[in-house]
Amino acid sequence: NAEAFNVTSLDSQSEGATLHIEVTGDPTVTSQFQDQSNVNLDEGASQWVLIGASVLGIALILGGIWVLRRSRELPQEDQAQFEENELV
Repeated sequence: NAEAFNVTSLDSQSEGATLHIEVTGDPTVTSQFQDQSNVNLDEGASQWVLIGASVLGIALILGGIWVLRRSRELPQEDQAQFEENELV
């Protein structure tokens, strides 16, 4: 698999000078995975993503329930003070 490159060198350029480069040709992709057009996660990886998302969802629900119960357990005095602070 031979590849050809043109090498060009320039003398030093002044700061702020514009350099225009044009690349032409037909790009080709060569890779050991060239025959595989689609990248698929194996079933194990997608299963772990599903498990992780489920655990996160359950944790968020339990956290919401904990915050709700905690706010309902505030003594009436603290609740009134909380509402006053909320109005200010």
